[in-house]
Amino acid sequence: MVFLLLFILLTSLSLLNSPVLLFSSLYIFSTLFVFVMVFSFNVLMPDKAIQKSLAQYSIIAVVIFAFYVYIITGANVRSLGVQPGAIGMASISTIMGALYIRRFSLKTVVIAFPLVILYLANSRATILGLIVGLFVLTAGKRKNLFRAMSGKNGFITVAVFFTCIAFSVPLMFIYKEELWNLFVSIFALDDPHRGLGTGATNRNVLWAEAWELFKSHPWVGVGYRAHATMIIEGSSAHNGYLAYLAETGVVGFSVLIYFMTCSVVNHIKRIHEPFILWSLSFIIMYFVIGVFESFLLNFGNPLSIIAILLLVRGFLMHDHRKERITS
Repeated sequence: MVFLLLFILLTSLSLLNSPVLLFSSLYIFSTLFVFVMVFSFNVLMPDKAIQKSLAQYSIIAVVIFAFYVYIITGANVRSLGVQPGAIGMASISTIMGALYIRRFSLKTVVIAFPLVILYLANSRATILGLIVGLFVLTAGKRKNLFRAMSGKNGFITVAVFFTCIAFSVPLMFIYKEELWNLFVSIFALDDPHRGLGTGATNRNVLWAEAWELFKSHPWVGVGYRAHATMIIEGSSAHNGYLAYLAETGVVGFSVLIYFMTCSVVNHIKRIHEPFILWSLSFIIMYFVIGVFESFLLNFGNPLSIIAILLLVRGFLMHDHRKERITS
């Protein structure tokens, strides 16, 4: 809790330069409230309870998705009036949470549905983040793969593994045009407003603006959540790191980086534990998305809430409360 108070105190220094003082103050208060709740939640809840909650959340989220996408919009995701990034973040949080559903058939349905939504939304940043997160999760489980190869069904595992390797490369060359067209479709590379040649949806211009805001007040920033009111070419910087740096300056940004680094390092120390590995993959997925989305600490999306919960959980491992957290 000492670190939390220090974090809020140093972030509050950005109020000195905020052009929207009340707006920034309310967001700092909201951040404090969320962090207090998350700290309490982490101390009281064991890993298994969180895993169960993640599975339940995924099932509920799919029901909500189905209602809105097919009943309200008639399968037209963009008519929801929500940005593709927001839809994508909700989708991948559902996919990652569904990994803790025990029944395979239900898990398959719950994962498949948001994957379709993700494709329809063309949320490239969240797709990239999901790929990176699943790669970390798979790479961390490589020991389990080799253990499976030597187990009771080792022959089948090895046969499937090498068959996939043997045929994947030639099939990629045979169907290269089809695969490229699919790639272009998923990432909307031919979109006149979001495709190649548009500066990553004008993000290069927005990033330059955010950097100039940082240089105008490098130490304590332009005000918490205030950068969006000062960006001329768009609604925000579309980079959570640059946005936070511009808003809180070197002082606030350094505290946030310390918090995130401690959490990741503590995760790596216990990466042999399955839930910790999943948690780390989720966090890294969130970090990747932060390169392209507006805010690094955001409470308006389930992906952000889960990521903050896991980051705090990792940070608390450093606070010698491991036994209480995982009991």
